[in-house]
Amino acid sequence: MLTSEQRQKVKEKIISKNYRYWLFINMFFHSGARITEFCRLKISDVNLERQTATFLIKKRKQWVRVAKPIKNIALPFWEQYLRDFADPNHYVIS
Repeated sequence: MLTSEQRQKVKEKIISKNYRYWLFINMFFHSGARITEFCRLKISDVNLERQTATFLIKKRKQWVRVAKPIKNIALPFWEQYLRDFADPNHYVIS
């Protein structure tokens, strides 16, 4: 288990090395989604106004779209991360 000081050092290191990765970590942590679900997420599947992300999930033998909320605490990370994307067919993680 890391102390608060150690967590702060890790955070600062990640931000200095790859800021977008730090944004992704926070988005993923607060999403409640699996990494494989996140990898299938397209820009068009995210609605920042409604604060939802619609994930493509395989349940048994069927693919289902499931809308998950974007928490208030994570919304700024999503907004910053998606700011640079213009093509709605682009994957969030690419």
